[in-house]
Order: sequence, then structure tokens, then C-alpha cells
Amino acid sequence: MLGWCEALRRFGPFFLADVTEPAIRDASGGFRMTPYQQVCVSESAADVARWGNGQTVSAGGVRIQPGTGLVTGDCAETLRSIARKGPSRIAAHAA
Repeated sequence: MLGWCEALRRFGPFFLADVTEPAIRDASGGFRMTPYQQVCVSESAADVARWGNGQTVSAGGVRIQPGTGLVTGDCAETLRSIARKGPSRIAAHAA
């Protein structure tokens, strides 16, 4: 996300809120997990578990399967906050 913010700052001409809107829409409204996404999630399961949020790895202890609807409301709220407040919001969470 910081990379997107830096690219927008350097090269414009888009606004961060406009660029993040599709991701916010998908995170809040949900999307169907594709087979490719399921492989990516499976490959990153250990890292996600280490960070303490396994919701995208499993639903009720079962690995999310392709075609399953996935809503990530917390992600949507984080993206909305970044879109409103800018990249300083990211730096504060990374510290």
C-alpha cells in the first residue's frame, strides 16, 4: 500500500481514494475466492497465522475453498481510513 501511495505522490494524477475504491468495494461487499487466490492463501497460511489473523486462511477451521464468498470488513475499514488520512495511517500501524 505504501508503494501505491508513493507512486501516486510521484506520478499522479489519481487520488488515493479513487485508486483504493475498488479494493474497498470488494473487501466490504465480498468476492468469490478463485482457485488462484486459494493457492496464494494456502501458501501464505503460516505467515498469516504468525500475524494473528487467520480469518482469510480458514472459516471455522476449514480452509476457504474456491467459489466461497469472502468478506473482509476489517480490511475495508483500514483501506477507508488510509484513503481518508493518507499513508501516515499505514506508518502508524507499522510502527
